[in-house]
Amino acid sequence: MRMNKARKYFAITNTDVEWFKRAKRGEINVWHFPPGSRPRVGSLRTGDPIIFLSYAEQGGEFLGEAKFINAKRVDYNEFERKFKERAYEVERAPFPKPGQSCWVMIIDDVIEYDNKIKKRESPFAYMPIIGLNPLTEKHWDKLEMLRKMAQRPSPIDPKEHLLRKLKEMNWKDFEDFIAHLLQIIGFEVRSTRRTRDGGVDIKGLLITDIMTMRLMIEVKKWEQKVGSEVVRSLRGALDMSVGEGGVIITTSDFTNDAINEAKRRGAIEIGLINGERLVELILKYFDEIEDQYKMSLGLRRKPLYEQFEVVS
Repeated sequence: MRMNKARKYFAITNTDVEWFKRAKRGEINVWHFPPGSRPRVGSLRTGDPIIFLSYAEQGGEFLGEAKFINAKRVDYNEFERKFKERAYEVERAPFPKPGQSCWVMIIDDVIEYDNKIKKRESPFAYMPIIGLNPLTEKHWDKLEMLRKMAQRPSPIDPKEHLLRKLKEMNWKDFEDFIAHLLQIIGFEVRSTRRTRDGGVDIKGLLITDIMTMRLMIEVKKWEQKVGSEVVRSLRGALDMSVGEGGVIITTSDFTNDAINEAKRRGAIEIGLINGERLVELILKYFDEIEDQYKMSLGLRRKPLYEQFEVVS
């Protein structure tokens, strides 16, 4: 249903996320402005929507909306008596001091969006929204589009999807993919060997701009956590005569004992890469991965953005 053309939609930016959470819980419902500041709320009417956009450091996401009730200028005494407990003091909008006055805006019916939409991906991506900015009725269709985007189920997390895909690979495909990823990173594979405990040893050279290092990499496509015995076993298999180092890669995680053993003082440190870190490496070098692997992983980079999405 379209909004009456006489009505307006306003966006509040630089919203403190904690403020929004408290407003959602019904603890506060007053948005106040620094003493002397007059918000541009003259054309708002009771029931008009207020849209909240988070701080840029939180990703510039649309948090949700509320219903505009009223806006008025109040002096220090009235603010202290009627509004202070219902407002939230933030750095850019301090409470008024004796002798000062400020503007307050009363809101109600705070609704959080199910799916947070980043500003750059929203219908308002290229529209400057600074402070409290009136967007006239011609933007109502864009607001409706934003609401529809926010009502969609949250998209599948690319990292969770990627980790699941890795675990679903058969051993041969997984082994080939890990070797391919290591080569992209700068590892020259010399030999591979399947192990008795459902893993694979990959030997080779890690080549960087300033050094070359011999490495043995133990790969475990396990559901259970990797324990300290695997760390000790890999350390014992290293060729100390050539200064060989060791790394363990797993789709799961490591026990606390394994982490402590890997960093044990007086012993060669073993590098540990768990499933979460493995996924981060894949995303970091994603553009260099061969297309056949990108297709099998079911992931692609979203056009124009430094983000990823699951291919349906």
